[in-house]
Amino acid sequence: TSCDMNTDFVVLCLVLCCAPALEAASKLPPFIKRCSRSDPKLNECALKSAQAVLPHLVKGDPKYKIMSIDPARVDRMAFGDNSEKPVGMGFIMENCTITGLGSMAFTKTRFDLKKLHVEVEGIIRKLVILGKYKVKGNILILPIKGEGNANFTVDNVNFRNTMNYFLYKKKDGKDYFRTNDSKVNSTLGSVHVDLQNLFNGDKALGDNMNLILNENFREIETIFRPVIEQAIADLIAFVVNNILKDVPYDEIFLP
Repeated sequence: TSCDMNTDFVVLCLVLCCAPALEAASKLPPFIKRCSRSDPKLNECALKSAQAVLPHLVKGDPKYKIMSIDPARVDRMAFGDNSEKPVGMGFIMENCTITGLGSMAFTKTRFDLKKLHVEVEGIIRKLVILGKYKVKGNILILPIKGEGNANFTVDNVNFRNTMNYFLYKKKDGKDYFRTNDSKVNSTLGSVHVDLQNLFNGDKALGDNMNLILNENFREIETIFRPVIEQAIADLIAFVVNNILKDVPYDEIFLP
């Protein structure tokens, strides 16, 4: 199953990442290490636990109804802003496939249990986004227009995810974890863009525009980076919520 993107909010929905990990369970899957709230090394414990979960998310785990997150598929992604600006364009990608989430690694976690706040830092070594694109606007004063196959390849996405969560009670009277506030800030390493069939298939103009995009990507990065950040934020929140939705909070963080 996949879902439509909200183009106004530029939200990347990754519902194929994984199915609900638990339906009626009350304990964590055995590959998730439980941590104690009183442990002075809680952050280190949580990092080890997060790192241990990743292989199960990448490969999938049928026993816990976890589907593979690599590749992920989305219906629609929207980039850009006002196409009348010197550096601005409307850019849409559809039928997208995202690969490379399997290269993700967490490097640091920080928990504030009193404020119900979590911070996670990590890196995605290589992220590839393929899809059908449509573009119209201006890049560095130059007009750009076309539609066809698109390839965005990004190496070394360093990200910092901040997540606020809340506790709610179920009929059993126990507290459960949920987040609806997940944000990511990132820095992108090298980026390669390949847009096929620009300018109605004029190869010379298309090759030249792709060259301009790649040589000047830092100047237009702000158009594309928010979508990548939202993708990571939504992915982390979706996975965390689904794995923990049926596990009492006291089972996640022991006294």
